[in-house]
Amino acid sequence: MELTKSEMESKIANYDNAKKWSLWIVIIGIFLVFAEQKFGILIALAGILGYVVNSDKAIKMRFEMSKKR
Repeated sequence: MELTKSEMESKIANYDNAKKWSLWIVIIGIFLVFAEQKFGILIALAGILGYVVNSDKAIKMRFEMSKKR
C-alpha cells in the first residue's frame, strides 16, 4: 500500500509527538526514582524504549519520503 506525501508527513508528525510524550515519561520516572519509588526506574526505561522506537519509525518514514522524490 502506497502512502501519499501528506499521509507520510502526518505519520512523521505523530511519531515526533509520541517522542515528546516519551521524554515526559522518562522525566516522571526519574522524579519517582529520586522519590525512592521502586517502579520509577521501570517507568523511565519504558519511556526510553518508547522514544527509541518512535525515533526509529520516524527515521524510516523520512527515508522512504526521500526515496520517493
